[in-house]
Amino acid sequence: MGLPPHSFGTRAHSVRPERVGEQRWRVIIDERPLSPIFVSEGEAREAGTAEAVRLDAVALALLRRVRAGLNRKRR
Repeated sequence: MGLPPHSFGTRAHSVRPERVGEQRWRVIIDERPLSPIFVSEGEAREAGTAEAVRLDAVALALLRRVRAGLNRKRR
């Protein structure tokens, strides 16, 4: 699957800044909009990248908890 024009990949996520008006941008991450509106494409990209990193951290923490639970059950 290729990324749409003006999109970029951050880790396991697709991040797409989208112009919604004059000096108004929003970010679409994995086909879901991030709620704030930004005044520049750069701000939107930065926020999208930060949210993708946050999503990865949450997923990693959950994975670690699941693995820890599985290891306790094996003992």
